[in-house]
This record gives sequence, C-alpha cells and structure tokens, in this order.
Amino acid sequence: MDILDFLASNDVPILNGKILLPEFCKRVKIDVGLSSDASQSAVWLASDPELIVFGFEPVSSNVKALIEIESQAIFRFIGKQFFILPTALGSRTGSTQIYVTDIDAGRSSLMEPKNFPVTHVEEIPIFTLDQFLELFPFEIIGRIDFLKTDCQGGDLEILKGGSKFLNKIAVITSECDDSAYSESRNSLGEMISFLENLGFQCVNFNDFNKNYVPVKLQKIARIYVLVKSLTPIKVKHFFKMKMRARTGAEDPTFVNNRFAKLVESKEITFYQKG
Repeated sequence: MDILDFLASNDVPILNGKILLPEFCKRVKIDVGLSSDASQSAVWLASDPELIVFGFEPVSSNVKALIEIESQAIFRFIGKQFFILPTALGSRTGSTQIYVTDIDAGRSSLMEPKNFPVTHVEEIPIFTLDQFLELFPFEIIGRIDFLKTDCQGGDLEILKGGSKFLNKIAVITSECDDSAYSESRNSLGEMISFLENLGFQCVNFNDFNKNYVPVKLQKIARIYVLVKSLTPIKVKHFFKMKMRARTGAEDPTFVNNRFAKLVESKEITFYQKG
C-alpha cells in the first residue's frame, strides 16, 4: 500500500499530499514501539497541549488495546493529539513478519527472540521513516523535537531508514539490544558511529558534551561498555538509573548538533519513560 493511502486510512489528516497538522500544534514527537499502553506518549501529551505525537505499533493486539481500553492514559488523546499507525518501520518497505511474544507483547520483534516464547507470527506492513517524513510539512513546523524508538533489536534499522531526514530531528533516544534477538546488529557502538556521522552527539554514553554528562558518569559509561557482557543485569540496571537521573533517558540519547542550543535552553525537551 502507498504510504499516503496508509496514513489516510488510519485517520491522519492529509491535504495536498502532505500531513495536515491541527492549528494548535507547535511541536511534534514520534514514538516507535508503543506496546499496549503507549506510556511514553501519554506522559508527553499530558504535559503539553500544543504537542502532536505520531505513534508506530505493528502488533495487532497492542493496537487493539490502545484504541479499545478507555482506562488507558493515552485514550483521550487518540485522534486529537495522538495518531496510531499500525505498521513497523525499518530500512525497507513492503511487508514483513513480526514474532509476537508470550505474556509481554512489548518484546515482540521483526527478529526471532532468543529467550522469549513466541505465540505466533503476524504479517505486517513496513515502511521507512524517510517515507513518513517525506510527507511531513517541515515548511510549517521545521523540526521533529524527539524521536524515541523501542523496537527490540531493530532500532538501528529504523534510523538507517530515516537517513534522509534525521537532520530535521532534534533528539533521538533508541534502545540498544544486539544480544536478545537473532541477526540483530543493534549495538551501542554501531549506533553511536552511525549517528555521529550524521551530526549527532551521544549525551549519556560518552564524553562529547560535558554539559550533559559529568566526568564521573563518563567513566561509569566506559566501564559499563567494557563489562556489559560479563555482568549485564546488575551493571545495566545501575547504569540506567544513573543515566535517567542525569538526562531523563536510560537508553542511548543523541542530540543533533544543529539543535544543541535549543536543547540546552530547554526549548526542546525530551524524556523517556521506559
């Protein structure tokens, strides 16, 4: 399906071949990997009446929970400030399969899980982030404030599929996990290398910007990277607490150098709930 038709069929307003933003909209964020409650988007929207969020979630049971359970914190925003797009994002387009995991569908992945039981496999559409952003009205709102991805081993592929437009995104937080899913190349090192080449700086896993990470935590970051494979649970838990306390995000977070001053002045805000 053409992405324009896909967006229109999922209640995204379209005008003259572009996404039509409501008049009240001053800021836009993108949430990729909503799970069954879109908790991150709910936090964003509850504190910002001028925000629009586009959320991507490919697992059908998760989408059903989001649109049918009225007690969800996100429910009141759907179709007003929050638009759910039932598709995967990646570095290719067409259709693909997703492995839907038992108990916690938030662990579902386009890559086969190594440690989580799979209940079934679903056939789903897949687009690239570039395809979506090609339709975004950057002439009206010149940037995306924040992109968060939580995609179980596939985050780097999503970023690669957005190479053309990543320069218009101010802050990116993406999960790094290259061990829990087969054929995943979603390592911290590869993600840092890819985004640095596009003009981003990692603000909570290295020392490129001391305004974000004090020297003590920079040393912790290096130790974390070195011993991660030896003691993944204890070190990862400790480090995530430190990083969240400092930056508001426990996963690797990258600031676009073009927007660094706006982030430092808090004109652009970001927060990752988990």
